[in-house]
Amino acid sequence: MVIGIVLLSGCAKIDFKTVKEPAYLRVFNNLRFKVTIETQDQALSTLTMLINPVYDGDGLPVSAATVGDFLVTRPAYAPPYPSHIGNSLDKYNPEFPGKERVIAGPILNGFDLSSWAQVPSGKMRIAFYVRPKSEVPFFDLEARYRTAPLIDTTLDLLAGEVYTLHALEKDFDTKEKGVLLRQEIFHKLALADSLVYVNFYNMSARGFWQADRSRKPEDMNTLVKNTYWEDALGQGVRDEMNVYCSVYDDRVQRPTSLPSFTKLFLTHLLRNNESPAAAPYYSLPLLTGAMANTARSPFYQKFFLLAPGFDFRDDEQAGGVESNNQYAFFTCFSNGNGETSPGGNLNWGPMLPNLIVTTHSGIYNPRSFGTVNSIEIVNGSVHLITVQRVYAPPVY
Repeated sequence: MVIGIVLLSGCAKIDFKTVKEPAYLRVFNNLRFKVTIETQDQALSTLTMLINPVYDGDGLPVSAATVGDFLVTRPAYAPPYPSHIGNSLDKYNPEFPGKERVIAGPILNGFDLSSWAQVPSGKMRIAFYVRPKSEVPFFDLEARYRTAPLIDTTLDLLAGEVYTLHALEKDFDTKEKGVLLRQEIFHKLALADSLVYVNFYNMSARGFWQADRSRKPEDMNTLVKNTYWEDALGQGVRDEMNVYCSVYDDRVQRPTSLPSFTKLFLTHLLRNNESPAAAPYYSLPLLTGAMANTARSPFYQKFFLLAPGFDFRDDEQAGGVESNNQYAFFTCFSNGNGETSPGGNLNWGPMLPNLIVTTHSGIYNPRSFGTVNSIEIVNGSVHLITVQRVYAPPVY
């Protein structure tokens, strides 16, 4: 694919280089550390990514074919559109390409790849450097920040393939760092528009769940600080877990799960931060409600992770340390209707957006769409990546 783009912004002209036979790459920084008095002034988890860096005579990088600077720890949600581009309030970037001005991926087999960057295919050297959390570009930093990369590896990207790259902690005790490059397959599958798809990964570091909680960072997904919520996932899950799903209707005050979708077994999940293989997808129906002039789904999902042989518990009971990391749960709720939590008093654990995307499309305002999703557990956090097909624009 050959694409040349010129953007004009005020008096500035940005010339993008043509990328011949590109691969499509999206990068997340999964590094997150416990902040203590000793480390509170250190930017332990802010990174710069260099693809095919160029070094001077002193071994310091002075340029690169592709630069992903100011990469902070990823947030819980990666939406199906490039939500960060154009945000100039600060330079901090929750993912790559994120705010970077690059040639975005195309529409591929109906899927929107605008959150992926086009990069050259073939073998390439990729280095990650720890940088201070400032607005100074990487190549203008003092030499001491450009001396030794945190991660330095060579990867082989095939032309036309879609990749998700994770910088992460491999071992919680030794603090070994590395990457996990996953070759995505969603654009190659025969997926139905009437279904919602999800797969699961546990990319946690070796030894995280066994470590004492005093060594672990605060659960980034926790919205309400109490024992039930924090222990639902924040202390990590075991290396082998069974994944179940329940589907709820948010039109009732104290929701109960649908009879056909109550604690439905989906998969047996193994911790793995080495294999590049994409996990299989599991489907849920795109159910819609009978409401006038709308095609909105009022349903949302709650996921449970149970160690083999561990029984389901009452929703009001905590997981995490209380169950020796054998039980955890989280909810994918928001339907775009302004609410941030389900009705009733049940414990819903960490909160993520709904797997069903609801927006104004065609004559329907709103309309719900099925999506393709990856749920990734990294140490004590759960993350959601959503990919969506192209849909019709609104008709006003």
